[in-house]
Amino acid sequence: MAERVANLVQGRRYDHLVPAGRHVLTASAVPNYYFYSPTSTVLNVRSGQTYVFTAVWQDSDRVVLVPSALPVG
Repeated sequence: MAERVANLVQGRRYDHLVPAGRHVLTASAVPNYYFYSPTSTVLNVRSGQTYVFTAVWQDSDRVVLVPSALPVG
C-alpha cells in the first residue's frame, strides 16, 4: 500500500524533499472525483534532482499530470 504524502488543492504546491526511488504521483478532480478517474504517473526520483509537474485538464473530462520546466531565475 502506498503512503499518501500530501493532498494539494488548486493553486497549491508541494515543495519538500522526497527520498530517491520509485514514487507514484496521482491527480484527482475534486470535488467531482466520482465523475472522473484519477490519473497517475510513475516517477523515479534521483537524488539531487528537482521535478515539477502541473495537473491540467485534458479533453475537458480528465486531469493529467504534465512535466513542467523549472522557472528561470
